[in-house]
Order: sequence, then C-alpha cells, then structure tokens
Amino acid sequence: MTDGGARVLVVDDDADTLFLVGEMLRLRDCDCVLELVSGGAEAAERLTVLPAPAVVLLDVNLADGNGLDLLRLLRTDASLEGIPVVMWSGEEDPRVREEAEALGVTWFTTKPRGLDGLDRFLDRFLALLPPARG
Repeated sequence: MTDGGARVLVVDDDADTLFLVGEMLRLRDCDCVLELVSGGAEAAERLTVLPAPAVVLLDVNLADGNGLDLLRLLRTDASLEGIPVVMWSGEEDPRVREEAEALGVTWFTTKPRGLDGLDRFLDRFLALLPPARG
C-alpha cells in the first residue's frame, strides 16, 4: 500500500471479510490507498472526499441498508458515475444480480470461498485499478 496511490473503497458489514480483504491487499503491495468501511452511510460520506475512489468493492447486504442503494447513488451522481463498482454477495439471487446490472455494476459475483478463491478474485479486482503513475 502506498500513501499516494489510487483510492480503493471496500464496503462490507462483515468485520472478518473487511479484515481479510484488507490484509490480502496489503500483502500484494498494490499501489493504492485502501479504505475499509462497514456501512452504506459511511461509504456515501467517503464518496464525497476527493479524489474519488478508483474502484469500489461493495457488498449487497449491509447492516444499515442495501448496497444497491449505494450503487444507485454512484450511477446517478455525474462526478461518480464512471467509477468501476464490483458487487458481491454471500447468496446468489438472480433478481439482485439483474437489478445491479440494470444500474450499471461493472461486475457482480458471489463472495469467493476460501483463500484461493479470494486470491483469484483479488487478481481480477485489482485489474480494474488505473495503471500506476510514475
């Protein structure tokens, strides 16, 4: 992790998931500034901070709301609409996937199982980051 890299916003209400994603990204030493938040309200507040995140990882089910509401905010705010958003869920619900796709999600998936699955997921997720400057 660096102090001046691209902002990566991870929103998930499961503390263990936030910790694991954070640690695995730190081990990869990606050129990013990682922000881990546990709720939609806090995430919405963080979206007002400049520069905007380069990519957002967003859980569907949040303790204080629904990730689809945050996706809707991202896609209706002209200053945020181009940010890649990856949504994931612990459960496969075709209706939620369809709604996320209709709102313009970049990629929708179920949460990976095990460390190998998370590792492969993070490879694909980090490919959404802009190239490092320098």
